[in-house]
Amino acid sequence: MQTKRQITDSEKQQIIEEHGRVCFVDGTPIPDEDAVEFHHIKAFSKGGLTNLDNIAPVCKSHHRTIGTMDLQEYRDKIALDNFFGDGEPKYLDDLIREKRGHCGDKLVYEIEGETIRVYLKNSNYKFPLYVCPTTGWNYFYANIPVEFIENDKDLQPRAIRKNSLWNLYRHFQVNTQLAPSICRMDEDRTLRLFDGQHKAAAQIWAGRQTVECKIYLNPEAIILKETNLEAHGKFRQMSFYSHELMKKYADIFGEDWNQYMETEGEKSELGFYYFLVNIKGKTKAKARNEISLAMYNELIDDSGNKLSLYLSEKTAVEHSRSHLHG
Repeated sequence: MQTKRQITDSEKQQIIEEHGRVCFVDGTPIPDEDAVEFHHIKAFSKGGLTNLDNIAPVCKSHHRTIGTMDLQEYRDKIALDNFFGDGEPKYLDDLIREKRGHCGDKLVYEIEGETIRVYLKNSNYKFPLYVCPTTGWNYFYANIPVEFIENDKDLQPRAIRKNSLWNLYRHFQVNTQLAPSICRMDEDRTLRLFDGQHKAAAQIWAGRQTVECKIYLNPEAIILKETNLEAHGKFRQMSFYSHELMKKYADIFGEDWNQYMETEGEKSELGFYYFLVNIKGKTKAKARNEISLAMYNELIDDSGNKLSLYLSEKTAVEHSRSHLHG
């Protein structure tokens, strides 16, 4: 396990010679009368090494407000605040133009039997072509360069929510994307994204050059609109029961605790908390939540806790059935 260390005065001078007396966060010169401070570009808690390539100069003001973020994340946060700063609604198109300069390039493709050949910039790629058994629509999966995507104004008229975007940005720093964004392409060969705009926007803001997409070819827009509305309405997936959620956190807690026990030194609850924050890279709030819910789960599963039968509809029903058949 790597250990954190202080950089030497000679190393600080080398970093200043490399970057100049300029704050890495916003490029503002640091006055001669102000002290230059230093911070990891990739956070130590995320595996960033304390070497000259991963340390940059920052001004005192930014160093005091960066918190647990690394420098790149902090720069993206400030840029995001500026992006939303005028108070006007922002859409996926606006965000792509902000990050990539333009959007909505036409996608050239050819159908070749049960495959589709897609031409992206100077290369072409072949993907399996699937058929929806209900509608008969063709669709395929691909990583699409950001410039080929635009927001589907007909099926997805909502503006991007800043807080949702930022939370997903941080989520995707350490987690994979479980499901693709969903797009449609009509005869004009414009790729319109209508589901998953926030996760696409979050990854684009983080610097991703491609978006994982499921793409329908020439679908009926009205049917997609009705499907999308019902999927986010009466067919919306139910949230976890409280007990189920605590069990999932307890499983994560168990894995993290086992990793913590393999580290050197004395062990304590507070030490485990610092392990979650400094080594696993979790936010303080997320670390506290994991520990708290794991403790609650232990109490609920205790054989002497008679209230655990009434925590959710599921467990209450199971309890009722056992009495009916007992």
